[in-house]
Amino acid sequence: MAEVTSLKVTPTKLATNRINMLKVTFRFNNPGNNIFGGRVIILYDFFPYTGKMKGIGNLPAESKVFKKSKGKFTTYISVLAENWETCDLTVVIEDKFGRQTEPSEPVTLTHEEIPQGETQGVKVGDYAYDFELYDHNGKMVRLSDYRGKVVLLDFCSWWCGICQTEARDLETLYQNYKDDGLVVLTAIESDENGMRATTQDCKRWARTFGLSTPVLRDTPRGVYYIYYWGSRVYFNEWVSALPYNFIIDREGKIFWKKKGYFPRKLERKVKKALKQK
Repeated sequence: MAEVTSLKVTPTKLATNRINMLKVTFRFNNPGNNIFGGRVIILYDFFPYTGKMKGIGNLPAESKVFKKSKGKFTTYISVLAENWETCDLTVVIEDKFGRQTEPSEPVTLTHEEIPQGETQGVKVGDYAYDFELYDHNGKMVRLSDYRGKVVLLDFCSWWCGICQTEARDLETLYQNYKDDGLVVLTAIESDENGMRATTQDCKRWARTFGLSTPVLRDTPRGVYYIYYWGSRVYFNEWVSALPYNFIIDREGKIFWKKKGYFPRKLERKVKKALKQK
C-alpha cells in the first residue's frame, strides 16, 4: 500500500488578506506501483472553522514520477489567509483502485495580524485580493506590482470557445490602450479536458493567439475559485463561469467585473477606468 512519508510546505506563515501561493512537496512510497492513474488530495483543516473557507484540492496522479516505487512530488496551491487562525495541511494519495493512504503528518500554517486600512474582497469597490502566479515564461507576477495601472484580469480556459474568441481581441485592446496605462493579465484555469493548466498550456495560449501580455498558470482551486466564490473554496465544484473579466483600477480596487465576454461593454469600461482620477 502506498504511503506519504514526508511533507514540506513553504511558506508556513502567510500574509493576511492575500491569496498566498504555497509550494507543497511530499515524498512517497509506492510498492505496488498503483498510484499512477489515481489522485493526490490536499486537505485543509482550518481553525476556527467559520464555514467561509474549507477546501480540498484534487490533482491527478498522472505524472511520470508516480510510476516509480518511490519518489518526490511538488505542486503549488493557493490559500486565502483570512477568517482562520491556523490551518493544518495534509496530503492523501488515492491509488487507481480508489484506496487511500493515511493522511501525512500535518503542516500547520499561520498568518500575520490583520492589517488595517484596505477592505479586500471580490465586490466592486473592494481592494482586489492580491496574488502571485507564474506566467508562461516562468516569471512570478504579483497583482499589487501593477498599482498605478488599470489591470484587466481575464480568467479563461482551453475548453472555453468564447475564451479563445476573446483572446486576440484582448491583445488588440491592450495595444490600443497600453500607453494610457492598461495592463492585461490572462489566467488559464484549465486545459481542454478540464485538468489543471500547465506552463506548456500557457505558452501555447500565448503563442496561438499572438499575445504580448503575461499568461498566468492558476493553481489548483486557486485564484479564480477564490475570486469567483468569494472566500469559499469547494470540493469537486465545477465552475463553468468562463470567461470572467475583472477591471482593477489604479488604486487596486475592483472597478467592474462581468461573467462572459461583451467586447463593446468591456472596452467602454476600460476607457472609463483609465480616465478615472
